[in-house]
Amino acid sequence: MTDQIGPIMEGTTDQVLARRRRVVLVVAATLLLVVVAVMIGSVVQTTEPRPEPLPGGDLLPWAARGELADDPALVASAEALWRGATDVDAATVVAPAGEVYLLWADQIAAGRLVLMQAVGADGRPYVAQVSEQGDPAVLGLDTVQALPADTPIVLAVTYGGNLHIPGLEPGRSSAYIQLLTEPPESSDSTGLWYYKTISGP
Repeated sequence: MTDQIGPIMEGTTDQVLARRRRVVLVVAATLLLVVVAVMIGSVVQTTEPRPEPLPGGDLLPWAARGELADDPALVASAEALWRGATDVDAATVVAPAGEVYLLWADQIAAGRLVLMQAVGADGRPYVAQVSEQGDPAVLGLDTVQALPADTPIVLAVTYGGNLHIPGLEPGRSSAYIQLLTEPPESSDSTGLWYYKTISGP
């Protein structure tokens, strides 16, 4: 009788150990799947282009870009300046009638600039430029221009503010021009940039 109990208990112990191994393997496999899923999810989140609604109608179908495009405080301040302005350089400013779309936000020399577009209260599409001027730097509305009927190839960003560039002094007699070209399909791309400086008397 004792001889029969020994093998039975031994078999039972082996079965319990085998079940435990299977449970451990299943748990380990499940954890591995969870880790892999989290890693894949992280990769997808970091490699996908920034989701931004592209404007339609007569506005430029360009995604926002620039090193400061993800600075919500800067973009909000620029939009508020456009919405609250009545005139710039004695020219009447057409305020946005609806949503304002960011085109570009970046830094030129020592100044930050924001380029936006929106449909104005008169139903026409406009582009507005806001930039920093003075020391200490203060944001101000530079210009609001109506978009032409034909889609432009480039937008010229002209900045004569806090240049801090040898040979170019702040003011109307000196300016730094940066051409913003139509971006590729990916909103992660910075596009093509061309630089040129001009100075006057």
